[in-house]
Amino acid sequence: MKRLLQSEIPVRISAVEEIGLGDRVAVAIRKNQDVLGFIWVLEVNEPLGEPELRQLQWAAEAARSQLDRLQMKSRKEEKSYHDFSGSY
Repeated sequence: MKRLLQSEIPVRISAVEEIGLGDRVAVAIRKNQDVLGFIWVLEVNEPLGEPELRQLQWAAEAARSQLDRLQMKSRKEEKSYHDFSGSY
C-alpha cells in the first residue's frame, strides 16, 4: 500500500493466494498530493502491457476530473443547505 500511495504510476501487486487475491495493478487517483481513490485491475490471463498501463494512468486522470466535479457539487449543495438552515 505504501508504494501505491507514493507512486504516480500504476503499481503491480502480487497475488495473495491465501485470501483469494490474484495478481493486480492499481493506480492512485490524485489531486495534487491528495489521494482521492484508487483504480484496481486484475491481471487474470496475462500481465498488462505498456499500452494498458498508460490507459490505466489516463483513466486515473479522467476519474480525478469526475471526482473533483462531484466534490465541488457536494460542497455547493452543503453550503446551500447551511446558508438556508442558518437563515432562520
